[in-house]
Amino acid sequence: MRVLLLILSIIFSFKINASNNERLTLSECRFSIAISDDWHLVSNPSKKNKCQLEIQNPKINGSLTVALGYDEFLKVASENGFDYFNNSWVSLGRQSTFDKATFIRFTHWEGLKGTMAIGCHNETGGYVGMCPYETAVLRESDTPDGAVLIIKGRAEESRYLEEIYKTLAPEY
Repeated sequence: MRVLLLILSIIFSFKINASNNERLTLSECRFSIAISDDWHLVSNPSKKNKCQLEIQNPKINGSLTVALGYDEFLKVASENGFDYFNNSWVSLGRQSTFDKATFIRFTHWEGLKGTMAIGCHNETGGYVGMCPYETAVLRESDTPDGAVLIIKGRAEESRYLEEIYKTLAPEY
C-alpha cells in the first residue's frame, strides 16, 4: 500500500505543460509561434526590431531567437551563414569552419538548417571557446514571395528546437 501511495504522489506531483501552449501572434511581422510553459519570453519585439523575439528554456539550457528577414530568401540565407558550395548547401561558422546544411520542411515553412561554430562567452562576458549554434532560414512554402524567418538557437538536443519550429504559422 505504501508503494502505491508513493507512486500516486509522484504521478500527481508532475506538472504537465504540453497542453498549456501560448500562441504569440505578430501579425505585422507575418508569423505566430506557440510556446509551452517551459519556454519563457525574455525579449519582446522592440522599436529597433519589432519583428524579433527571444525565448529561453532553462530546463534544457535552451534559447531561441525568431526574426523576420526583410529581404528575399537567398539573400537572407547568405547573410546568415549559408552558401551553395560544391553542389550542396553548407553552413559557415567562425574560423573558416563549415558543415553540411540540410533542407527542412514544416507545415507552412521550408528552408535551410545548419550548425554554425560561434564564439561563446560566460555570464561575465569572458570568452570560453567555440560553441555550436543552430541556424535556420525558412520561407513560406506556399508563397514564392512570402515571409522569410531567421531562427537561431541552442539546446541540449536539436529536437527541442524543432518542436518550436513546428508551431510557426504565417499570419496575414
